[in-house]
Amino acid sequence: MTPSLAKRLDEIYQSGNAIADLLVGDVIMVRLPSGLVTVDRRELLTGLALGVASGVFANVRLTPGTLDQITSTFDGFLDASRFTTSIELKDAIMGWVGYVNALRYNATATDPQRDLLILLARHAELLSWLHEESYDLREASYWIDRAARWADAAGWTEMVAFTFHRRAQMALSYSDDGKHVVRLATDAISHPGADASLKGTASTWLSLGYALLGDRASSDRASDDSLAYLSIATAHPESPVSFIESTTRPDLVTMRRAHAQILMGQGDEPISALEPCLSEIATGSPRRLNTNRARLALAYANAGDVRHAVQLVDETQRAIESLPSVWARRELQRAVAVLHHRWPKRLDVQEIRSRFGS
Repeated sequence: MTPSLAKRLDEIYQSGNAIADLLVGDVIMVRLPSGLVTVDRRELLTGLALGVASGVFANVRLTPGTLDQITSTFDGFLDASRFTTSIELKDAIMGWVGYVNALRYNATATDPQRDLLILLARHAELLSWLHEESYDLREASYWIDRAARWADAAGWTEMVAFTFHRRAQMALSYSDDGKHVVRLATDAISHPGADASLKGTASTWLSLGYALLGDRASSDRASDDSLAYLSIATAHPESPVSFIESTTRPDLVTMRRAHAQILMGQGDEPISALEPCLSEIATGSPRRLNTNRARLALAYANAGDVRHAVQLVDETQRAIESLPSVWARRELQRAVAVLHHRWPKRLDVQEIRSRFGS
């Protein structure tokens, strides 16, 4: 963007010099209730680390309706995150984290500080997930740690338990360390804040951790446990801690059991379980669809159906170029590794491996 264009945009949007300021230094633009402001990224992160309000947030105060407006804006961030992991979205959320943190710092004894802490934890958890999906493990870990701290300060034990579940997800997405996945999933299940819904979904990840270890009996047992927990959760629904997945989906355990079988090298059985779910998934989240298509690619590779495996790898790789997904990318890496190991001289395998950058 040129300075002249930035100046013209400031005139159109009546934003002072907010857009022009973006051309100088490491700053982000945030639309707050008071209007459009620019925030120095380093100053914002310093304020979070020290728990203070500074810069443009120094004098913000809670007013009637502020909490409702923050919640409404956060819901908008959730909707947007289903379709993009852009830096603009992450910056906007981080700007609001700075704003809410300042409101908490400047709060009076009668202000609802617990509500502010809960909002901070929710924003941080979303930022963690967005960074994970953008292949940035360092930032994902930073923000999930923030979420845990704020949730703990609020006495929100459900979110604290959920952060262990999130760490188990990250461990599976970025490595094949089954022991680490098992430990983190077990921590989530055994946490005092874990309700039946969280225990159910964490148990499905526990089954995946055991699958990485090649322990089919323990993997199947964890899947059976998840069915029991999710049956309780369905009978007694509670407000979800996170939007990331509906943990009481009737097909969740079936899909995770199929995923575990795929990780243990099986093909035909998980294909027959997973493939019929794709049409329903396609009506919802594109990212979820890409992840499950990537898992199918690995299943077809396990089953020896090279043509279908290569086709799914190619199609899914193209899809995640515009909508990044660390889960889909990890499954594609596993599929390509199996294809190359078993059929290294096939031209289609060589081509897909070359294009995938393996």
